Amino acid sequence: MGLVSGIVAPGFEPIAEAFAETLIVQPGVGSAVSVAVGDNTVVDIFSGERATGLAWERSTQAMVWSVSKGVAAMAIMNLADRGVINIDRPISYTWPEFGTNGKRDITLTEVLTHASGLPWWEGFEDTVHFGSPKLWGDVDRITTSIASSAPMPQFKKRMAYHAFTFGWILGEVVRRATGMTLGRIVRDRISDPLGLKMGFGGERINSQTAPALLSPAIADMRDVDSDFANAASATRQALMMKVEGTFTDMLATVNTREFLQAETPGAALISSAGDLAKAYAAVAGIEAMPILASLPTRDAFIADHFAGPDQVTGSNRRMAVGFARNAYPSMIFGPGERIFGHPGLGGSLAFGDPDHRLGFAYVTNGLIPSNAIDGRARHVVDAVYRCAACLAS
Repeated sequence: MGLVSGIVAPGFEPIAEAFAETLIVQPGVGSAVSVAVGDNTVVDIFSGERATGLAWERSTQAMVWSVSKGVAAMAIMNLADRGVINIDRPISYTWPEFGTNGKRDITLTEVLTHASGLPWWEGFEDTVHFGSPKLWGDVDRITTSIASSAPMPQFKKRMAYHAFTFGWILGEVVRRATGMTLGRIVRDRISDPLGLKMGFGGERINSQTAPALLSPAIADMRDVDSDFANAASATRQALMMKVEGTFTDMLATVNTREFLQAETPGAALISSAGDLAKAYAAVAGIEAMPILASLPTRDAFIADHFAGPDQVTGSNRRMAVGFARNAYPSMIFGPGERIFGHPGLGGSLAFGDPDHRLGFAYVTNGLIPSNAIDGRARHVVDAVYRCAACLAS
């Protein structure tokens, strides 16, 4: 397979060929693709470097940015299925301090669908922002600040992407309801039962963890950084950026041990492509493997809850409960009507397809900032569905 290493089951060779084609525009950048059908991994391939002079390997993990949200949603789905959490009950029932300043009736469903009115909160810069890694570890201070804040009326009951507040709010509700962190739930209820190593926080960091790098395909960051310089920018504020912060500041922060050891469920999952594909295959094929939840609960979580423009990114979105769905033109996972998953800033992508019991993941540390599903991942996904005969067998 030339530059591509790993395993490819017979009939799935077009996926490896498509993956190899993505490497032409960014030689050396580390990336991996994995496809699982049912409980079988049919493709697990990789290429490039995880860091200068260090080859990407099958076990290499990377921070997958907002792909994290799909795994956080799996954890909430598991808790909801077991009756530990009621996502339609006001958050203030479990977290009384949250019920101040007009937030008394906000539900977990509204947070999971980015409709709580809290894509950020007034004065967040005094509590947490990129450029100061140590601030990310004080989760108690962050959630206390969120609890005392007021929702933004212009975003209430409308989708406004909760880039980071999504994870912090879910995490605090889980801690109040179970006495455990959301990361611990992911480990105990998803990773360990499925034999995976993915997770949140410092225990998942190891010598195989790839740092986040800017793709060599990006020659000029001025457009991205100009948005961060705009005090009124919704994108800047949702991404916890100070005015005139830069994407370089963001990368410098996420590559610190302080940031990676903190639990940031909206963006800081550490995972390999293989683990993500297996997790999504388990949810997609839940009829045969009811490990994470029952079929009715799974179906409720992947059903549409919102369709329309996102007030933060400006792109068209369809949202299920914590999962994104196909939305033309920028958010197309694949041809299936029931596909659910989540992309991540910079290019990583993971999704499940119940019609094929399929889990797919593309993980890269060569970041291309975009609100849309990355073209590299889309190119490989197209090849997955060209293998339709093998998927059906």
